[in-house]
Amino acid sequence: MATVDVIRANRPLRPAWIRRYIAADLTCIFGHAPEAECPGHMLSPTHFLIERRWYKLDLQIVEIKAGPQAAELFEAKSPEKK
Repeated sequence: MATVDVIRANRPLRPAWIRRYIAADLTCIFGHAPEAECPGHMLSPTHFLIERRWYKLDLQIVEIKAGPQAAELFEAKSPEKK
């Protein structure tokens, strides 16, 4: 099962929104969920298109780094504002 980690979240998108929608959609695609349950389409082995009513994400994979990633790539976890 694949996991999706949010490396960096910049404004105007809040980290919670990114995890709830974008990261969840990517987990659906890369986690091998049934196609009917995912909002995305595989256009090629390295090109995906996710379409929802409120956003569209055109994702192209240009480099894959297998294994654990360096800690400095990730933002420090902090309590989110409500």
